[in-house]
Amino acid sequence: MNHINYSQFIWQHYGPLISKNVWYWGKSLIKLNKIKHDLSFLKTCKKEKLIPKFVRFHVTPTHAIYKKAIRQCYQQILTDEIKYKKRQLTKEYHISNNLHNSKKWNVTHNRKLESLRTEYNRTQEDPHISSIDPIKNYSKRKLTTKEHSALVNGLDYVYHNPSFNEKDFISNVETFFVTLLGRCTDKYDWEEKELDENITYNLTPEQLQYAAKLRSISDRFKRNAAKECNLKTKIHKESKLVLRELAQDKSIYITRPDKGKGIVILDHDEYVNKMLEILNDPLTFKTLDHDPTIKKENKLRGTLLKMKKRGFLSEAEYKQAFPVGSHCARIYGLPKIHKSGIPLRPVMSTIGSYNYRLAKLLANKLQPLRKRKTVRQACRRLKEHGAPTNITTIEPSQNLRRSARIAENKKFQIYYGESDTSDYEEVNPEKTITSAIQRHITSTNHKMDWINWSILDRDNHPYRLLVKESLAITENSPSLNRTTRSIPLVVYPEGSTKRTTYNKIVS
Repeated sequence: MNHINYSQFIWQHYGPLISKNVWYWGKSLIKLNKIKHDLSFLKTCKKEKLIPKFVRFHVTPTHAIYKKAIRQCYQQILTDEIKYKKRQLTKEYHISNNLHNSKKWNVTHNRKLESLRTEYNRTQEDPHISSIDPIKNYSKRKLTTKEHSALVNGLDYVYHNPSFNEKDFISNVETFFVTLLGRCTDKYDWEEKELDENITYNLTPEQLQYAAKLRSISDRFKRNAAKECNLKTKIHKESKLVLRELAQDKSIYITRPDKGKGIVILDHDEYVNKMLEILNDPLTFKTLDHDPTIKKENKLRGTLLKMKKRGFLSEAEYKQAFPVGSHCARIYGLPKIHKSGIPLRPVMSTIGSYNYRLAKLLANKLQPLRKRKTVRQACRRLKEHGAPTNITTIEPSQNLRRSARIAENKKFQIYYGESDTSDYEEVNPEKTITSAIQRHITSTNHKMDWINWSILDRDNHPYRLLVKESLAITENSPSLNRTTRSIPLVVYPEGSTKRTTYNKIVS
């Protein structure tokens, strides 16, 4: 078997990598043995003071007197050749060892590559993207791949405008050029210029060079952007056609789930039957023989006009709350996909109803009040202000998380008291101040009359109670009500005159 047949045999049975390594291994062994024999030959010659033929050079008879110097030169050449062969031998040993370790290196490098690929794929994946299909199809219709791709973005997805804004692009490129290389005209861009005024550009050779490069890059970018916009337009057009076909299908009903985001597809008949079951409940809904929308709209118009004349509403607020072209509220159902049978949750939509505009006005007015806590923990607040526990008539309820933290960390609270010796903070676990009234009692020795106190209102609705409380605070403006980040508590100082508007006090 010659070396060609041997290489083919290894190639067929062990693959190209092993065949290549064997070929290099054989070549390295041959070269290594050759260098060993050459080195042994040179050392023997040096030991026996023999001069190899490749070291000798021709010397004319006239220089025979320099025989000793010539022989020393031969010896030096032989020594240098031995050093060269030693370096070659060391190099070949390294190559031989590398061939031995090549398989181990390949395994190590492959393991490193797999680790890097795994790390790269992990960084490219969005952790917020779920593998759960957001589309729940409970209808008899089977969605195609295009229909699924069009719906997977959600019902509130808006296709962006794929057109290329060339004006903004040119403006940004010119701004970048001026920022990088300076102005090219005598006037600034914001200076006034005549319509027929000619603008002279004075560019340096460096500016001309970079302007040509920037123009080339900009043209290439515009071409690529045009291709991308055309592709996006085509994709969006196909998706819109698919969505239009789904919208025209009257056998299905597409909506969102009751909880979370996603898309739910139901049979139209099944959806209508479930909604009729909800509407036919006599305990919840009642059938009317006429539409009272116009009557209620006229009544609300009259009320708003009276409030405007009395100064309770401004002209802008009156126009905002004034109902025009109202219709009755509409009801629809959201499927509860997390429950068996997929029941519907009825939702009453008042958009376009006679009081919708007024509700939006009130919502904007009440929005700042909703950011504060409501009076849900009256017992806790009274205790916070130092009221005795034996006069508390409201049943205590479970503490809020903030209250639990205050109670737990009570011994670590900081007391800010006046001191004649130091201006620093002092931790006083025995004397803690938790409210403005407590600070007032501590600083002035003013004793609160907690015996003759009364409840202003017992409304169970938190927002209505908050509105009434805020109106009472605004009406009387007590100086002690400086409590921050907590519920306002109306406590009047002794001797203050109460107005006669509080005739509905529940004692």
